[in-house]
Amino acid sequence: MRTSLILSLLLSLSSTFLLAQQNTADFISNNYIQSNNLLNTVSALSSYRDSKNLPSYAQTRISEKSAYYKISYQPSGASTTIWGLVNVRCLNNGGQQSTIEEILDAYYVTLIADDNEDNYTKEIMKNPSVHGAFFFSKERNRIYIYVISQPNQDFVSATIEINGLTVDQKKALAREFINKTVFQ
Repeated sequence: MRTSLILSLLLSLSSTFLLAQQNTADFISNNYIQSNNLLNTVSALSSYRDSKNLPSYAQTRISEKSAYYKISYQPSGASTTIWGLVNVRCLNNGGQQSTIEEILDAYYVTLIADDNEDNYTKEIMKNPSVHGAFFFSKERNRIYIYVISQPNQDFVSATIEINGLTVDQKKALAREFINKTVFQ
């Protein structure tokens, strides 16, 4: 019952948004999302995942509703760059007025399911142009990020997969990603 209620909430939140143009660069700019790093075929995505030891947890597919990009991150004080993967989904607001808190809670509750909440870190950030939130498991390599433009409330969701980061480095990457997201 709880799961179906949460899924209904997520569907109602996302169904009020309209699909943005397929080109992420036409919707947002972000230093982590570079057009030359776009992975637009299943074979390119699978090959990249294999080369970076980023296993796919579901059947790999390319969708018109999202885009995959290679990303790189150099943690503060580190001399090496770590490569990862980001899946970005951009949506124009179709009239829904959801807060970042509502969006974070809806995704968080659904995605952590029966996991121990103590294993997760979550945070909300707000500045005049965007409201953002993120969460991640301290034990896994995925960071879930949600950003809403202000005042239009257009929406970006990003899932970053990157190996070898500490909890503090994951927080820094997520904060940087949110702060560097500029809606067009």
